[in-house]
Amino acid sequence: MTYFQKIIVVAIVVAITLAFIKLFRVFNSPDGERFQRMRTQGPFVPVDAPAPAQETESAAKPQGSV
Repeated sequence: MTYFQKIIVVAIVVAITLAFIKLFRVFNSPDGERFQRMRTQGPFVPVDAPAPAQETESAAKPQGSV
């Protein structure tokens, strides 16, 4: 391996190391944790629970009826 090739290999190793450090910092920040949670769980959107009468009505109807 020539001197120039060794320099290129060292530069690539340094660049990869710096990229991993940057990714580690980003994903361990509060914003990064929020991004990961949103990606895995999806957004939290609270919905109103339907009344029990509505649930039983819709569950009692056979499928295909209006």
